[in-house]
Amino acid sequence: MKCVFDTTINLKQLVSTGIEKLMLPVNGKPMLDQHFSNMSQAGVTSLFVLIETESSLRPVIAREALKYGFNPTFLEVEQEQIADRKSIMIAEPYLKDVFLYWPANRLVSDDVIRSLVEQPMTNHQMASVVYTGKSHPHCDKPGIYKVVHNANNQAGDDNPNQPKEPGTPGFDIGVYKCGTIIFKLIKKVAENRALSWNRIQTALSRAGRSIFVTTESDHWALIETKKDIETLETLLASRTIDRADLNNIDKSVFEGLYSSILPPLLRIDFIKSQGASFWLLGIVIGLVVMLLGNWLFLLGGTLVVACFMATYPIIEFVGGQSALVNLLKNKSLAVFRILIVSVFSILCFKAFGLGFWTLISFLTLGAEIYFVIKPEPIHEQRVESITSSFAIHTGWLLCSIFFFLSTLTLFVYSLLSLSISITKGLQVYKAYQRDKE
Repeated sequence: MKCVFDTTINLKQLVSTGIEKLMLPVNGKPMLDQHFSNMSQAGVTSLFVLIETESSLRPVIAREALKYGFNPTFLEVEQEQIADRKSIMIAEPYLKDVFLYWPANRLVSDDVIRSLVEQPMTNHQMASVVYTGKSHPHCDKPGIYKVVHNANNQAGDDNPNQPKEPGTPGFDIGVYKCGTIIFKLIKKVAENRALSWNRIQTALSRAGRSIFVTTESDHWALIETKKDIETLETLLASRTIDRADLNNIDKSVFEGLYSSILPPLLRIDFIKSQGASFWLLGIVIGLVVMLLGNWLFLLGGTLVVACFMATYPIIEFVGGQSALVNLLKNKSLAVFRILIVSVFSILCFKAFGLGFWTLISFLTLGAEIYFVIKPEPIHEQRVESITSSFAIHTGWLLCSIFFFLSTLTLFVYSLLSLSISITKGLQVYKAYQRDKE
């Protein structure tokens, strides 16, 4: 599939700080990198770049495109054609078949664009992606056109004897799969005026040659300002989290939280390399605050521990290659439980000295340490999902702290730890019995 990448569209509103606007970061990757990554995954093979004459972007685009195996053909456009928005006419001699038109101020994820690429059509048609959802924050932008579409009456289905179903409103997000008829229409419809894709689409719709590919995906954006990039980062973060190997319970409970904190975390190199160490330090500091004894400190320290523990999975995801993350892989919750039970045990000792609670503490810590040294994964999927959930561990910690006596707090929290250890112990015992037989 050939693609025309138009960098001559208006990016003047987009704020940049001394770097090329198309190199602004989106979730840790330059915007240009995002474009080429999505093109590559969607099946684009040939790339034509519309670029302003003598633009400094040319070597930058060439370098980024090469990373994804593209050898772009640069087509320089004069200011007069840029002003009329007819830069695409420069590409006419190179396009004898169906192609994608992709403006540089539209960021569209690969899953959305793939549905457009896979849509069958001829040289006498045009296909566009129409957003049918309601939640996207960019629907009210003037560059996003409202259209009335009918997915059941596609192009060419204009039999006058066949009753038409009422159209459905949607939003044309501005990326198109074009047949070569587009060049004739631009010459005719936009002869003495600036090119309007909405006008072209209307003309093709009347002729029964406009195809609408509908999507409810929020993974697209019209980039005009820095705020638009921040909006897109949050939308793409939710998609990234959906694809990440996170606990299903944690995804359902903390999806909004993870989506909001992922974009800023991806921009910080320190978090990628040392984030796990920083988060573990935060948990330790929270536990030290709990040891100060006052109930207010106990509550405050618990909240700190809960915050760091609840968000640890996203840190584990961002810094997946760091040494500490690999060391704690599948052991992090057990380590956190050991630290928390140890602190509760110290609080019990300070309040009551040695007593019956000591037995509970030793049993809990002994079992946890044993299964850290000799890991035993839980085989039943539903039980494993519950026991490996950071959301459940965080909630259990917050519940246990409201039992005002330190011994009760220890006993309640130890129930979670002992339940997990007993489940693993029964598995080990059953395996031992099978081996004996």
